[in-house]
Amino acid sequence: MFGRKWVQPFIISSFILFLHNDIATAIECEGALSNFAMTECEKREFDTANKTLSELLQELKKHLYATERKALDRGQAAWLTYRNAHCDSIVATYGTGSGGPLAGFKCEADLTKDRVKQLRKDFSDSLRAPTITPQPDLPGTTR
Repeated sequence: MFGRKWVQPFIISSFILFLHNDIATAIECEGALSNFAMTECEKREFDTANKTLSELLQELKKHLYATERKALDRGQAAWLTYRNAHCDSIVATYGTGSGGPLAGFKCEADLTKDRVKQLRKDFSDSLRAPTITPQPDLPGTTR
């Protein structure tokens, strides 16, 4: 049998995780000073920006032909590769320091917000166009 050596660490880590979730939801981001609070706030910013980006992409696709959607998907995949690699390089400069996660979330949040702005600008005409019923493009079909 494994014994009970794991019970105490499991209970302690479960309590810490529970406590972390309670603290994380109670953090006020305005004027946050601790590294933990600032990291949690940047994570929230990133989560919000990422959700906005996802919703925008879904809305955009409603206004694009199949070939345009495929091109957007390819561009988005390339952008995600760039964002992740770029932000990983920023985090790497912190080594094992506690500032790495904060810098990583800030980088991801900032780049994702920029991506949303750029897509809205680049596809503003498409977003004003009527919704297209999904169907494959015919050869030679243009908008």
